[in-house]
Amino acid sequence: MGSLLPFLIDEARMIQRLFQGIFFLILLVGSSLAAQVNEPILLTVVWISDGDLWGWREDQPTPVLLATGGVQEARLSPDRSRVAFTRGVSGAESLWISDWTTAQQWVAPDQLPPVENGTALITRFAWLDDSTLLFNTGQRYVPRQRIVLQDDLWRADASGVTQVLAAGEGGDFSLSPDRRYAAVTQAGLYGGREGQVRLLEIASGTLQDVQSFPAVSTGSNYDYYPPIFWSADSQAFSFALPDPDLIYHDSARETALWRMSIDGSPERVGSVTASFFGLPQWSFDGQYLTYTRRTGADSNQLELVVARSDGSAAQVVAAGEAGALGTASWLPDMNRFVYEQGSPGRYWMGGWDEQPQPWPTPMFAPQFLSEGWVVFATGLSGTFQLQYQPGPQAAPSAIIEMTTVSPLFAAGR
Repeated sequence: MGSLLPFLIDEARMIQRLFQGIFFLILLVGSSLAAQVNEPILLTVVWISDGDLWGWREDQPTPVLLATGGVQEARLSPDRSRVAFTRGVSGAESLWISDWTTAQQWVAPDQLPPVENGTALITRFAWLDDSTLLFNTGQRYVPRQRIVLQDDLWRADASGVTQVLAAGEGGDFSLSPDRRYAAVTQAGLYGGREGQVRLLEIASGTLQDVQSFPAVSTGSNYDYYPPIFWSADSQAFSFALPDPDLIYHDSARETALWRMSIDGSPERVGSVTASFFGLPQWSFDGQYLTYTRRTGADSNQLELVVARSDGSAAQVVAAGEAGALGTASWLPDMNRFVYEQGSPGRYWMGGWDEQPQPWPTPMFAPQFLSEGWVVFATGLSGTFQLQYQPGPQAAPSAIIEMTTVSPLFAAGR
């Protein structure tokens, strides 16, 4: 137990950094490509404050109230003309659509599959196209407030709700950039049922087994669903499968690196010795990856590493103590990554074979868009602004000033 204690302490620190303020403000940012080629790309912003959904457009900067009460999470449609959002008293119990004028319920609570114990919830939803949503469901068990996925998949549009994959056949999902495929994952049961990675061709409904794996312990009350990293051309995706007991032997056991082509078989391309709290993330084109590792078995000292997509030619780009060095996140359309280090809000930008440079503007919960644009908060509590910045050399511009607690952003451009 003595060797496990540092890991649990680090987990608490990292979870605290990751989930600061998840309950009060959720922001989704996008850009709307104008009909005329020569017109500018305009930002579109929606956020949730005190359970109400608000919207803002760069060409119409007066905030608009889109829905009142119980809003949990929001997603902009690909063309930014609609907003999908969940709402409920104790979680995401229904799914709604707003066209910026009116709101319509697409999935009612009684349309969710029944559960034996707890409350049925919508656990993930995403736009398949500008008029169709995919979602999966789960249930909350009250004693531990644990949410368990039903491992299903559903489709919703204005005409109704249909099941795509039954419970036990679906899972968490990640859409390819061209929206033709979805990588579908299952966590399995630690010490029992294996986890699964599958590939779904959405138009035909064909589901292909990709890779099974021993279920991974998280040392907590959530399950490990492998994150999926699609290449920009939608022809392949990458994923990492850690040793099932990595959390108890952090950075001391291998994490396997896998790549799946949509017209081929899965291939194990390499491995790394990553921390459970800094598992590999691939760049938008799948050429590089980043991960975090400990410098010793019981050490709180971390190294941030960038490497080729198979884990080879690793380069240490930063080092620091757990809680002071954040994990890296890749920009959505270029081989650059950002990470937080030092005082809160201080970010650095790096890339393969280059020296990281400090981002000149302090940022909290930044969400990077295409072409290096970023949307961020100027603080985590009290009165602060939401701002956007077209790259590190440009001056930031204000979106809105508000008084709430701890913003959380999700962004796309």
